[in-house]
Amino acid sequence: MTTPSEQHYVMDPELMAEMVRLNAQGNMFTQGMGGVLPELSQQQRAQLHDVLDLACGPGEWALELAFEAPDLHITGVDISQIMIEYANAQALARQLNARFEVMSVLKHPLPFADASFDLINMRLIFAFMTPAQWLPLFAECLRLLRPGGLIRVTEGERTLSNSAIFERYMSLWTQAFYRDQRTFSPDGLHTGLLPMLKRLLKQAGYSNTRHIPYLIDVSADSQAHQAFFTDMLAGLQIGLPFLRSMAHGPSELEELEQLYDQLRALADQEDFCAYQPLCTFLGQKPVSM
Repeated sequence: MTTPSEQHYVMDPELMAEMVRLNAQGNMFTQGMGGVLPELSQQQRAQLHDVLDLACGPGEWALELAFEAPDLHITGVDISQIMIEYANAQALARQLNARFEVMSVLKHPLPFADASFDLINMRLIFAFMTPAQWLPLFAECLRLLRPGGLIRVTEGERTLSNSAIFERYMSLWTQAFYRDQRTFSPDGLHTGLLPMLKRLLKQAGYSNTRHIPYLIDVSADSQAHQAFFTDMLAGLQIGLPFLRSMAHGPSELEELEQLYDQLRALADQEDFCAYQPLCTFLGQKPVSM
């Protein structure tokens, strides 16, 4: 197996195509989950003042929250220069109370004072994390939260479908992450992250941890189907160098070369059925800290 670097991106974060993909993907997931903060009550949302969005990408989630709650002070950070420039341009054009900074979320301490935020959000950051990096990141977030503040972590698992081609595609991704030592899975059949997140939050010192599961229908007759396949096909093209580097032997390399056309044909099959599992985990910084 390879040894992962401190911060390794499967997709090049400076590609325009990756920015477009992440923006569309973010919109799809926000809509599929019922909004930016569907887990919080109106009372909980009213207690928020300062929000930090880690690895924010092109800022879709933060910008939507700023539009819904103009009194909030929202900060988004990401390692990608092109995505931060886009997010700041969007905030300026739409006159939203959000600012974005270029920053690696894995270089601690982050340049914010203790107890600066009421909510810290992160969504789908698995692809650049190693198992050993989750606990230090959660501990750093605990430092940045005010007493009683919330951490919100949304991650997913491999999509479930009725297609042999699609299932093989999913397996190639999970096996690649497993070979690159980026999963909690004992065998590479899945990422293994969802069962671990609540435990990691508790280990980092959070209380009142809970989880809210989501299943987004991406079947042929679903509202999200077209957006899902557009995201998947773009992700395959952008992530192909990583998949090739993790492939085992000529047979897997040959499979990868054929996958794009096979999946594009699958997108038009009326009997395709699939669900995308997501889960949001919430933890609270103890008031006594």
